[in-house]
Amino acid sequence: PGTDRALPFALFLTFLCIISASTRIFKTFLCDEFVFDDGSAENDFSQTYRTYLHDDYSLECSTGEYARSRDWAYALIAVWPVGVPLLYSAMLAVSRKAIRERAPNELSRSIAFLHRDYKVNFFWWEPIELLRKLCLTGVPLLIGSSAELARVVVALLVTLLSLAVHVSLQPFKRAVDNKLCTFVQFALTLIYLTVLLIKVCEESSDVCEAFGFGSSSNGVFLFFAIFSTITLAALLTIGTVQVVYTSSRSVPVLLLKATATRPELSLLGKTQYHLFLSHIWRSGQDQVAVIKRQLQLSLPGVRIFLDVDDLSDISALETYIEKSTVVLIFLSQGYFVSTNCLREVRSSAKEGKPLVLVHESDLSKGGIALEDSRAECPEDLRSFVFDNRSVIQWHRIADYQKLSLKLVADGLLRGSSAYAHEPFDPLAKWLVFPREPST
Repeated sequence: PGTDRALPFALFLTFLCIISASTRIFKTFLCDEFVFDDGSAENDFSQTYRTYLHDDYSLECSTGEYARSRDWAYALIAVWPVGVPLLYSAMLAVSRKAIRERAPNELSRSIAFLHRDYKVNFFWWEPIELLRKLCLTGVPLLIGSSAELARVVVALLVTLLSLAVHVSLQPFKRAVDNKLCTFVQFALTLIYLTVLLIKVCEESSDVCEAFGFGSSSNGVFLFFAIFSTITLAALLTIGTVQVVYTSSRSVPVLLLKATATRPELSLLGKTQYHLFLSHIWRSGQDQVAVIKRQLQLSLPGVRIFLDVDDLSDISALETYIEKSTVVLIFLSQGYFVSTNCLREVRSSAKEGKPLVLVHESDLSKGGIALEDSRAECPEDLRSFVFDNRSVIQWHRIADYQKLSLKLVADGLLRGSSAYAHEPFDPLAKWLVFPREPST
């Protein structure tokens, strides 16, 4: 047990230290050159130069002491900027099956900080991200101080490549993380481009004038300061509009028609979730993600199990069913062919869980005819799943989708002891959205 706790902590500590440690190592190769004048007559006819370590001007770079420091730096490069990313990559490679199948083992749990924020298909992304950071913070230091333009060009090219790849792949699970990363990459691109043009203007006023920035770098700075401000304002405006638009289209809070108050949500005993979303990834993942998000908006405080968010061990599916009050089955192509989906249904039958059936009928969106889904269901489960149960049609048009969500909420609430007495209503009229037309 002590080792189990120590390994994740030690790995996470290396993760926190790798960038700063690597930067310090690379700075060992950064020497500044100065004109040396000891007052002798020889210096009247030719200049003598000496180089000193950038971080310690008492250490001359031509001495044996510096040579020993440089040898240590070479060794430490193998340990930190090269060794640690390779170690992470090896650990992720060894754990790839556990991560992809969501069957965690000791190693995959120890390196969870490397992969938990990324989509399953991009669990290996963190070493790539580390490489990007090292290329921006450490590698340019290997370029001599006499070639500062080259440093900026390298950083700019790395950032542009990273921006293009990130926009194309979107590796993070959360959309907000992808957007934030894109914004950071774009901001870095502007910064490096500004620095590059300032350096060019300092080297040649003619080039600076050719770009229309005047004869000094002040024009470059002013231009990019104004441009960055306008860009930031535009992004904030777009973000605000998007939030307002999303809010206007999101589902409002459901209320009890009799009292115009929110339904009370409770969890009894060992239950941890109000609703378990049972679905097949191939044809139902996007739809149930919408169901969860919209229900969380319409029923604040509801706890909903969705594998992509909450599953840590696929071998414990039955335990998650046991800890859920109601199980929603999303009927789509291939649901009853999936081994794990059948495990969830059999566990629901064993535990006597209330079911909510939601049907995807659009064949172009992974739908299936209801008769075909019933025929696909194993005979020993068919009665439990389909007999004496209404099936909720899944809609994408906003107003119709509200009805679908209300019916799901109806099944969720009536599955709890607090609202079990509510009679079945095909339109769930005992629940209303604010400003919903009365019927």
